[in-house]
Amino acid sequence: MESEFKSFSAALADDYQNMALINFAMEYFNTYESLYDAGDDRIGEQKESIEKIVSAARKLFVDDTDSEEVYSELSELRSSVIDHMEMLSACTDYFGIHEYILNRIELRYGEELPATDNDEEARKILQYIFEPKDNMEVNLRIRDMLSCMPVRMTSNRFFDLLQESFTVYKGSEKNSLDSHVYMIRSAAGLGTEGNDSIPSEIRKYIDIFEEIDYKNITQASYEEYASLLDEISDMLVVKSELCMSMMEMLNDLATVFLTANLASGEAKVKETIKPCTEMVSDAFEKVLKDGEYTALDTTVSDECFAKLEGRMEKLSGKIAAAEGRLDSFKNSIQADDSLALDSLLRAEKLMSSSEFVKLDEGIDITECTEDTVNAAFLKLSEELKAVFDKKDKTYRRAVMASVLKELPVFFVSHTEVMNYLRFTLDNCKDEAEKTASIRLFGLNLEK
Repeated sequence: MESEFKSFSAALADDYQNMALINFAMEYFNTYESLYDAGDDRIGEQKESIEKIVSAARKLFVDDTDSEEVYSELSELRSSVIDHMEMLSACTDYFGIHEYILNRIELRYGEELPATDNDEEARKILQYIFEPKDNMEVNLRIRDMLSCMPVRMTSNRFFDLLQESFTVYKGSEKNSLDSHVYMIRSAAGLGTEGNDSIPSEIRKYIDIFEEIDYKNITQASYEEYASLLDEISDMLVVKSELCMSMMEMLNDLATVFLTANLASGEAKVKETIKPCTEMVSDAFEKVLKDGEYTALDTTVSDECFAKLEGRMEKLSGKIAAAEGRLDSFKNSIQADDSLALDSLLRAEKLMSSSEFVKLDEGIDITECTEDTVNAAFLKLSEELKAVFDKKDKTYRRAVMASVLKELPVFFVSHTEVMNYLRFTLDNCKDEAEKTASIRLFGLNLEK
């Protein structure tokens, strides 16, 4: 078994290295090209991170580089980028609540709206929800309906439903409960509360939106806030896309340095991509030094990538088959091989589709008691109530709509869904909000 694992680990390390090298070369090239095409300074606060990626890319082609040291540096940088992405996601969630509200205000300042036929609209929505035969799809449509339709629910009822969603975690693993709390906090836009990592260029928008009086908003104010929302949304998209690109490059680089001591040294891809990666490194260094972008020589990249055609598909198949065997070695290898196995398991995570996976964060499998679940609900409900206390009902309803979409479906029959639809439509006296909600949900009906 020991000799079998050694040959297995060397082969899988080779495949991981080749796949990571190809992925890195392509992402490195594409990231620079997208920044060049944008024609503006999108690196911003990520300048130091880009510098470290370029430095690691240089070291990749130096034979005497200390792989463990570089891997440690890349791991630390990964953690920093993960934290930054979590901050950006929290801000995106927060502004998503305001987008929900502004979308439902817009029609106040347009054409005169006819009165809604609540019965007819409820019937059409109900028909759409229960059209599929698959229960999972029906539940997804119910959740979409809850997030789109006007919320006319008391806070007490909302918190009762939220508390009910926690009861299923009694006896489950603690990490499952933690994931549920994280999901609700994200949906409610709570991630910006007390978050000191938010840069000033984003914080200034939050400060503006915190002061909006939606009850007395004028058309001029609406247009101003809608324009600001477009600005900050575009900014967050740009910053998030750069974070995604950096994380993909970091995962690939980390995989190469992590498996360097396991590989057989037959990773021929390295020499193939070298001309392209060195060209991109030169270009990045010029940007980092004087802010000047230069066009890349695409004949160099085309030549490199042409030689790699078809390699990724073959490697994907080999890696998938090998990863199917990886777990089988966990309880059978010798202690001397435990570090090698750990490296391969880390590489498996780095090369997975979960780009922002935390490598060293343990999974809490402690069984949740009733007290644990109740404490988690109480803490979350206190956070929500603190926000509700300082916000008007328009904002509270937007938060409720966002959270309700993430809860287990609480209807047990067609009739209950129909009654909810009729109640929410009948009790929404703002025709602009009602019409906008129906139109927004109507986008689903048209698909």
